[in-house]
Amino acid sequence: MSRTKVFKTLSFVIGLAMLLASIMAFLGFSPFSDTSNIGITGSSLVGAYFIFYALTGKTDILNYFKTNQV
Repeated sequence: MSRTKVFKTLSFVIGLAMLLASIMAFLGFSPFSDTSNIGITGSSLVGAYFIFYALTGKTDILNYFKTNQV
């Protein structure tokens, strides 16, 4: 397995975990009594960015959507 494939797989897993944690925090499910200072929106955006990188291999989201006319 190449380094790029491993990095993309890890990015997908980390991004999915961040999105899942954000959803759980939004719904009020938390294994801890205190929540972190990181906002749900920020965590969701970073998680979505990790998943975007894992699926497309691109790091520049704006140029990706401009060139692909999505």
